[in-house]
This record gives sequence, structure tokens and C-alpha cells, in this order.
Amino acid sequence: MLEKLSQILSKTDNQFADIRYEDMHKVDITYNGRLLSGISSNFSNGFFARVFHNGSMASGAFSRFRDGDYMLKKMSNSARLISGIFRKKAGLKKAVPVQDVVRLSLDINPRKISLKEKQDLLKYYNDIILGHHQIQTTRLTYSEIYRKKYYVTNEGTSIEQEIITTSITGGIWAKKGDLIQNIRVAIGGSTGFEPLLDRDQVFKDKTMLCIRLLDADPVKAGNHKVLLDNQISGVFIHEAVGHLSETDFIENTPMQKKMTLNKKIGSDALNIIDDATIKNSLSYYKYDDEGVRSARNQIMKNGLLVGRLHSRQTAHNYGETLTGNCVAEDFSHPPIIRMSNIYVEPGKHTFNELLNSIDNGIYICGGKGGQTLGDLFSFGAQYGYEIKNGNIGKMLRDINMSGNVFHTLKNVKMIGNDLKFSEAGACNKGQINIKSCYGAPHMIIDNVTIGGD
Repeated sequence: MLEKLSQILSKTDNQFADIRYEDMHKVDITYNGRLLSGISSNFSNGFFARVFHNGSMASGAFSRFRDGDYMLKKMSNSARLISGIFRKKAGLKKAVPVQDVVRLSLDINPRKISLKEKQDLLKYYNDIILGHHQIQTTRLTYSEIYRKKYYVTNEGTSIEQEIITTSITGGIWAKKGDLIQNIRVAIGGSTGFEPLLDRDQVFKDKTMLCIRLLDADPVKAGNHKVLLDNQISGVFIHEAVGHLSETDFIENTPMQKKMTLNKKIGSDALNIIDDATIKNSLSYYKYDDEGVRSARNQIMKNGLLVGRLHSRQTAHNYGETLTGNCVAEDFSHPPIIRMSNIYVEPGKHTFNELLNSIDNGIYICGGKGGQTLGDLFSFGAQYGYEIKNGNIGKMLRDINMSGNVFHTLKNVKMIGNDLKFSEAGACNKGQINIKSCYGAPHMIIDNVTIGGD
């Protein structure tokens, strides 16, 4: 396939051209309560090509190899036309040509597990949850996505790369009278089928949390010192820092001035990394979809913004180093800038030390969706607890955090030593990125605005 793609590119004389071909296999199985509501195993494939000429890019997807010459010619004409219309010219950062083949190294290959075995495992976990009479319903989905990607440029790059992710994700709902509470659950990874096995305790614990929420008190609105658990700390960093570090997200917007390199945007305690090179992590990959080698990229150091995430085009525009963060949802989409494993570097404090430092506050656990709008954020939490004199007290529900991103980052006071990464991801930025991973230790933030649902 790499030779065939090279043949297509050999017929274009543009400054830059690339082409990506992907074979994709997707498996989805879903239970709604005790009902098996969906089961599918689908194969698809296709091409995506780009042409760059005199500062302008044209791109497009196609499904048949024989259409390649026509599509490249059409894109070339479009790029030349666009170049003649717009005065502002873009550029591409020079990338080192690479020739490589990247094979998967899996614990248990999910593709060798039958559809029936996958359904049985999902049903087993679903039955664990539904064994409690307080549980109203569930929605659990087994998802498996395998991608074999071939990528070629007219600069000499030629890469074959495999990627796979597996997960069981969903929600649990409990009911008491008119009150309904919900807890999310997610297990999975990119190392094969093994992360999904023998995880009974996860589903048991999440079920009991959901049931306990029925007797929890609604949180009292106000400004509070908060202790965030690993998950919601990671969600906060992903939303509040990660997206603002994606240069195509802030380019030519008012946020660009606020995200100036070497500007103090967080507390001295904050050190933030994006790293797709962490093997066995959800977001591990060797090359992005522009053929750029993945890297460990420091975003924040002691509260200073020291790095950003780039495509070849934005790296050129900003005069900065390539980061290997340009990826596509699948063969039908162009690559765009995405976070990989974004995480807060661990501090030196144990969980007990963090807890003992709080006289009056809230321990907030589990992300429940969130968003940023400019420099404002709002996140939901799955549950929480009162903290009194360094002790965990009664359970709380209906928790929302909101505030100004930069004020909140500067109010981060203490960082735990217990870094933990998410097992499943799903970040939507026009394209769904199922390999979007985040990690964080526990951390303490002062003066956070808390409101109820």
C-alpha cells in the first residue's frame, strides 16, 4: 500500500503533498438495562490527501484508489486558486522524513476474541450492577476500534502504523422516590483486552457509590477550598489548559494574547506535560497523522506557560518546535491539533497531608462533563464529601464547579504524589478523539465557586 500511495504522489509537483490510507474495524455492543440494544462489527476504509502550494492548503477524502490521481489534481488546482486569492500565506514547519513500520504489542489481542465473548463480558458486568434493587437502569457499551494507517509524503516520509483502543464505558442510575442519581464508569486502554478482565470490583464500587448518592445531601453553593480527586483534576487540566494549548483552538482569537509563552498563568505548584510517548497509556502513538514523531512536551513549568501543541502549519506560523499532536478522527477527516496524554506532574504530598491541611472544605470526586468558554469554565462532579478539621464527612451530591480559568489556576495550592491516568477518553473538538487521555494527582484549590444542579 505504501508503494501505491507513493505512485499517486509522484504525479504531483506541488511544494507539499501527503496521503493517508486507513483500514478501520469497529466493534460496538450496548446494553440498556437488561436489554441488548445494539451489537455491530463494521469494517471501513478510505483515503485522505492534502496538497500545499504557495501558502495555501487544499484537502479531501475519497474511497477508491483509482480516484487518487483525479483527487490530487483537483486539490492541486484548488490550492493554486486559493493561493491567488488570499494575500496572507501560510507555511509548513520542516519535518524530518521518516520510514518506519509500527506494529502493535498487545497483552491479549481483542481481534481474536469472539463477539460472543465480548458480549458475555459486558453482560456479566451489567448484571453485577443490576443485582441491586435500588438501581433503576444502566447503559454500558463495549467499544473496540482498530486502525491500520499508511502515510506517505512527497518529502520522503513513509509510515505504516497500527492503533487499537478497547473500553467499557457508560452510566449507572439509581432511584429513590422522585430522586434519581447517576454515576459514570469507564475501563479500558490501548494495550489489548486484558484491561477489561477481572474488573468486577470497579463495577461493584461504582454501583454502591450510586446507591449511596440517594442519601447524600445537596451541596451548599458558595466559594470553597476544594480537594479534587485524580479524575476531576485531570478533567479540569484537560479543559482549562489543554484546549487553550492547542494553537488552532486559539489562533487569531482574543485568547491568543492570554496564552503568551513565558507568561505566568498558574501557581508555582503547577507543572503540566503533554506526552504521547508514554507506552501502555491510552494516548500512546509513535507518529501523528502528519508523520511527525510524538514527543514529551512541557506546557507549564512552575505556573509559567512554556509550550504549546502544534501542527506543522501552526509550528511554522508561531516559529516553534513540532510537537507531534496533529491527528484525525479517521480517514474521512483532516488532521487537527489534539492533546495526547496531558497531565499534572505529581508533587510531594500524600493524600493524608492534603486532607489534614483543610479545616473546612469539600472533597470533589469524579468528572461529569465540563466545558470552557474563553477564560471561563464550568464542570460537573459525580459526588463529593464535606471536609471538617482534616476529616472526610458526609457525602454530597449535585456539585458544579465554575470560575475563571486563570484565577483558578493561580489558586492551586498543593499537589499530591499520586498521579493517575484515565482509562478511556472521548474529547469532541469537531472530531471525536477516543485516545484523548488525562492524568493528575489529587490537588487543592482555594476559593472555587461551587453551585448545585
